[in-house]
Amino acid sequence: MRQAAEIDRVRKAEEQRVLRQQEQGQAQAKKQDIHCRRLQTRLRQANEELTEAKPQKRAEAQRRVRRAEEIYLEDCGAAKM
Repeated sequence: MRQAAEIDRVRKAEEQRVLRQQEQGQAQAKKQDIHCRRLQTRLRQANEELTEAKPQKRAEAQRRVRRAEEIYLEDCGAAKM
């Protein structure tokens, strides 16, 4: 009887541990998704600024677009672009 209770207690503890890990993984994935959406917005804005840039500001706008692309690729990968 004691062994069965101990086995049940250990099983429940393991289930709780697995559940916590899954919840943490989901929370991290959601956080990453929000971060990537922000970077995507920043990249889109940089591209819009480049499109509207006057000739004397074009080089600076191009640098901003390249930097936004680099950050996005580093943090989110090419698959989401």
